[in-house]
Amino acid sequence: MRAINAEVSYLLERMERGVRALDVEAIRDAANRAREMSAMLDDSLKDKVDSAIDQARKAARDIVRRIEKNGEDKAIVMLDIQRGFIESARIAFLDMSETQAVES
Repeated sequence: MRAINAEVSYLLERMERGVRALDVEAIRDAANRAREMSAMLDDSLKDKVDSAIDQARKAARDIVRRIEKNGEDKAIVMLDIQRGFIESARIAFLDMSETQAVES
């Protein structure tokens, strides 16, 4: 279970970094891999990860539509992209890994 949690945490971090870098391929790759891993999580964690994945995919679609197709300014698009679910899920997994380290 620790390995799964560590992998999901890593993928959430990759999604967040991808959004910050406006890197659609990195976002989609991490989201696809996280979707596969989320099936192995308990329901409450799965819901957090699924919400983060949905938000990351929406961010990727917005980046493509607004920057690549419409030529909008990257800084403005970045301000509009919501990342709350991604950050929340990432923090939940970080908290879990810290708790596991203390318990060991």
